[in-house]
Amino acid sequence: MKYASEIIELMSAKPERDFRMVEIIRRINPQASTVKKHSLRTTIIRAVNLLADTGAILIKPATKSGSYALYRWVHKT
Repeated sequence: MKYASEIIELMSAKPERDFRMVEIIRRINPQASTVKKHSLRTTIIRAVNLLADTGAILIKPATKSGSYALYRWVHKT
């Protein structure tokens, strides 16, 4: 799963924090062009959805048009 390790590293370091997709993209490739960002977003969404299916990530969908989804690492104790 491409970029899964970067996503896990970023989100597990701060499990109490919600992340926007743009923050994840910037962490993986801070100097990506617009075209590359779209490609990254697609790949990251696939990885995040797979991690969400395993219960590692909680996804809070966008609440209204124009807003954004939030992603949070699930801290299990």
